[in-house]
Amino acid sequence: MGVIEGILLGAIQGVTEFLPISSSGHLVLLGELILPGSASMDPFTEVVFHLGTLGAVLIVFAREVFSVFLSPLTVIPEMRANGRAALCTYAPLRLFGLVLLATIPIAVAGLLFHTQAEEITQRPDVVALLLGCTGVILLVSEWTQRKKAGEAQSDPQIISGKTIPTALDALIIGLAQAAAILPGLSRSGLTISAARLTGLRRENAGVFSFLIFIPALAGALLLQIYTLVHGSASADMAASTLTVSYPGALFIPAYHIAGFLSSFVFGLLALILLVRFLKSGNFHLFGWYCLAAALLWIIIL
Repeated sequence: MGVIEGILLGAIQGVTEFLPISSSGHLVLLGELILPGSASMDPFTEVVFHLGTLGAVLIVFAREVFSVFLSPLTVIPEMRANGRAALCTYAPLRLFGLVLLATIPIAVAGLLFHTQAEEITQRPDVVALLLGCTGVILLVSEWTQRKKAGEAQSDPQIISGKTIPTALDALIIGLAQAAAILPGLSRSGLTISAARLTGLRRENAGVFSFLIFIPALAGALLLQIYTLVHGSASADMAASTLTVSYPGALFIPAYHIAGFLSSFVFGLLALILLVRFLKSGNFHLFGWYCLAAALLWIIIL
């Protein structure tokens, strides 16, 4: 892999990681065009690209991320003022607990079905079908919300008033995230759709979706690093002929740097676009894209 391929794959990763069109699905389907003969990247490259998208989330949702994930520390002053009751009434800490609860299904699914999910990446036809399923889910979710509103042309701003999920809601959203370990099923598409069906506001559904994305991604990175350390991924990394050298004979493949920056920049742009689509009530339009992309790939394959 060279710099150009790194930039292209990083851009695909950054855009599709957050837009509800399945990053894993597009990397499988488009990766074969960019890197013929290899439908998946080596574990170290995946780690680098995912770090880029993680950086994008930390910037766009910085206020929510630091408020929630630092709540075990920031609750201490609240406890000094209000006693142990603060553990139940402090909103960021409550949301932190819900995020952890929603992460349980993906942790279990990742441990039990990681190998099976990886095997699907070798079946572009199956990935294309799952991408089509993502499109159906997005459209059905929107149709259901409009039906609940009582009118087909309802104002997209007329939505449920729920801002924080219940424990049951968190588990449902977590199960949706767990299902998305299958390449072709969009993590953001499934989790936001599930959150909307539980009654969360559009923007709150998006925020919660990306809050639970952080521990899920952290777990995936740890798994990939474990695979890298105990597998043969180092041989793939050493195969790179284009490197950037630093004093002390440290070599970093240039495509890793290019891919990291590309996934970070395009991830930022994708998140900004996604937030706008959520606010405007046009999130479901990505469903039509998924259906069209799936049909195109089925025809090509």
